[in-house]
Amino acid sequence: MDVHRWLAILAAAVAIPGLFACVNRQDSAGVTPPTHASSLDLASLADARLDAARASGANPHDVTLIDVQPVVWDGCLGVAQPGRACAQLAVSGLIARFDAAGQTLRYHLAGARVIGPVTNPTTSDATPSSTGTDASSLEATLAYYARADLALRERLTAHDITVTAAFPGTCGPGLPLPNVSCAVAGYRADIELESDAGPSWYRITSIGRSATVAPLESPGLADSALATLQQDMRADLARRVALPITRISILSYVRIQWPDACLGIEQPGQVCAQAVTPGFEALLLVSSDRGPEHRYTYRGTGSHFVAADFVPMATILPAP
Repeated sequence: MDVHRWLAILAAAVAIPGLFACVNRQDSAGVTPPTHASSLDLASLADARLDAARASGANPHDVTLIDVQPVVWDGCLGVAQPGRACAQLAVSGLIARFDAAGQTLRYHLAGARVIGPVTNPTTSDATPSSTGTDASSLEATLAYYARADLALRERLTAHDITVTAAFPGTCGPGLPLPNVSCAVAGYRADIELESDAGPSWYRITSIGRSATVAPLESPGLADSALATLQQDMRADLARRVALPITRISILSYVRIQWPDACLGIEQPGQVCAQAVTPGFEALLLVSSDRGPEHRYTYRGTGSHFVAADFVPMATILPAP
């Protein structure tokens, strides 16, 4: 994903109503099965919104996200073509639905691929996912979308907006299904964003396997100790990449029960205490004018954290 191209398109959409494009959009006739499983690109959901505006003739300000559903696709992302077999792969992604000028438009996302509007999905187009798109990635994608939404509302570029905090709530009514995290089943999380106009708040909510994000009219959840921890992580990453802290966003903070004291960060010769360790995983984003955006994984317990991507010779295991 060339984020700078996406930002240029976003700026053009704001400045010239009616001029919309999506750099990753693919018609069903152009689907090429990937050769390996894909992880979701952060900007794909925002790209799909711009394309929904183009397809419907609506202003992107008036296109709203209805919901997203984590799924596992085959190689055709649920859009089959006559005479072409779909690669039998486990490709993690999302079904996204938008309201655009009264129309409900559906998009299929995986990696940097955005297919839609999809009008004739295959009968068994996707398998509901409990692991394909993990909780941190889903929350990060929705936080990134909120950042893009605020950029549209304030007529700024996404580089001008920082996600300064992410506050997870508790699970909502009903218990999570087996192997499904709270972030996917009955959950809410509030995120704080900062721009020249001051702070703004968005809320991520999920019911069952569907999730969405929308602005809050007033400040949402807050936790001073957690805010300090996240500020410390952002400052740590800013130091490592030699950028101002205003270029560091925290896209997600998910509470996790780690199976051992190593927090899923394995190093050669290291012995991990075999005890369940309550902790967290956070995804941080570096936004720089000098090049593409990058995300980094932080893990920890209590007020202690580890910049996982900077641990020498480490293998970072997926969160449980």
